[in-house]
Amino acid sequence: MVDEDLSDGDDDGYYSKKRNGKVTTENGDERRVRSEATRSHATSKPPWEDEFAVSICSVDGQMFSLGDTDRFFSIQSCIAPFLYAFACENRGIKEVHKWVGTEASGLSYNQISLNNHDMPHNPMINAGAIQCAGLFKPQLPAASRFRDLIHELENLAGGQKIGFSQDTYLDEFESSWRNFAIIHYMKASNSFPVGTNSEDCLDMFLQGCSLEVNTQIMSIISASLANKGVCPITNLQCLSPWVVKNTLSLMFNCGMSDYSGEWSVEVGLPAKGAISGLLIVVIPNLLGIAIYSPRVDQKGNSIRGIELSKRIMRKYRLGPFDQLLHKGIGGKVTTAGEMNRKLMTNNNNNNNNNNNNNNNNNNNNNNNNNKSHNNHKGER
Repeated sequence: MVDEDLSDGDDDGYYSKKRNGKVTTENGDERRVRSEATRSHATSKPPWEDEFAVSICSVDGQMFSLGDTDRFFSIQSCIAPFLYAFACENRGIKEVHKWVGTEASGLSYNQISLNNHDMPHNPMINAGAIQCAGLFKPQLPAASRFRDLIHELENLAGGQKIGFSQDTYLDEFESSWRNFAIIHYMKASNSFPVGTNSEDCLDMFLQGCSLEVNTQIMSIISASLANKGVCPITNLQCLSPWVVKNTLSLMFNCGMSDYSGEWSVEVGLPAKGAISGLLIVVIPNLLGIAIYSPRVDQKGNSIRGIELSKRIMRKYRLGPFDQLLHKGIGGKVTTAGEMNRKLMTNNNNNNNNNNNNNNNNNNNNNNNNNKSHNNHKGER
């Protein structure tokens, strides 16, 4: 475990409401607390609450890991970007967006809501992820589709094995009333393609949420997105650059659900969070980051994961808009006026240097002329 405190002071939410061995977030979504927690006193924290891990993988395959990086946990809604990406590879981007939108909803990830065209707002929320699950190889039997999903993820992970938790899947299925409400609302709105079995779509989504990974695996997968769909470990082209571009755009715009706007201002990178405490962050053309800390806020995002991401960006300024900020003396960000004055000073210095060089050249020419004149006088 990592001892450094990464809390930003907002520790309430996930553990603030407990009943019947379950944790309830503010929006009503329930997840069973692990058996160790249910056996402990109601006011005590689960023993796994303070687990923390971070892994980083660069686009050239360099790895860095810290903390409980061997700890496996469920991927949960971090499966959403990959359901979208695989559906786009299988059906085409235009076909997928006939059935799912691209706009941030401004609502929680499991909100029962559709846009004005009776489509899920985007692929990063539950409704959109369920739709994308149904668009991924719908012609195949359910077992074959699930095997192919795992195979595609393992390709992105450089051949690392991805597990599956039957217990998590059963818990998800038993407590998935809100997701059932979503698919019934979508059916009533004719949101699914003709002939689609909505229950199969939901089942595929829940199985995807129950896949087990660790931060090392997810950092490689994230780095594959950063590397234009090429796995940095195997150099295998897993996704087309156009699909990766769309996936990262949607992760930037709505990957953090109703926290996406604040995330884009504070951090400004494509990301996706999950209620399991997983947070993946992609820095295009550079690296992928996976952070795991199961203490999540009321919006279902890892508290420490968000805080660490903020600290990284404050120190290294790796966002796409951070190029507008220039480091001055001592690492301080200079204002536009300071930068203009600095540029003007540099230009003036360059002009003065050029003038000095011209004067020196003129003096050298005069000296040469005098020497020639004296030589001619000597000859006469």
